[in-house]
Amino acid sequence: MLTDLNSLLTMLPIFIVSISLHEFGHALMGHLCGDDTAEKAGRLTINPLAHLDLFGTLPIVLIGFGWAKPVPFDPRNLKHPRWQAPLIAAAGPLVNLLLLTACLIGYRMSGPGSPFVETWRMGVFINAMLVVFNMIPIPPLDGSLILRELLPTKARESFDGMTQFSWIFLMVALYLPATQIFMRWSQNGLIQGLDGVVYGVGHLFS
Repeated sequence: MLTDLNSLLTMLPIFIVSISLHEFGHALMGHLCGDDTAEKAGRLTINPLAHLDLFGTLPIVLIGFGWAKPVPFDPRNLKHPRWQAPLIAAAGPLVNLLLLTACLIGYRMSGPGSPFVETWRMGVFINAMLVVFNMIPIPPLDGSLILRELLPTKARESFDGMTQFSWIFLMVALYLPATQIFMRWSQNGLIQGLDGVVYGVGHLFS
């Protein structure tokens, strides 16, 4: 039980920081693209209190996973919504990708007896999971917003019509063994690929 509690105390702040920066990434990209919707909603901040959702935060403690409040944006404020909307959607996972890289660097730089090894390792796992999970192309996840703008008009209308059932599709998909295997494979592949890049770059400058 003590080990579980220690893991929770390590994971919780990392998860909260990671999902808060994820949402801030969406808000910042929306702002840069000319949409002030997130800023007016108080979401253009790294303060976790602006991003956390009670019903999304509680499961972090109970099952080790949760979510934040989605950052709003209005495509009518964008000059080029067909490419700016996917850019706003991709900004969140991109932030987690950068955090994943930073945690890999920290993990490699930490000595065997460093007290921060577990923190870096947890940061690697959490951010890899957030990247892979959010890129699933099912609403309301970021991957669906990217996919939507890539579809032709007719297909986009059909895609929008399924949005009301999106949470059902998502829950079913997440419980499928094939989806779980694919997510684990994707997370491991992402970590190993980035770790190889970090090692290679570090070796060049060593």
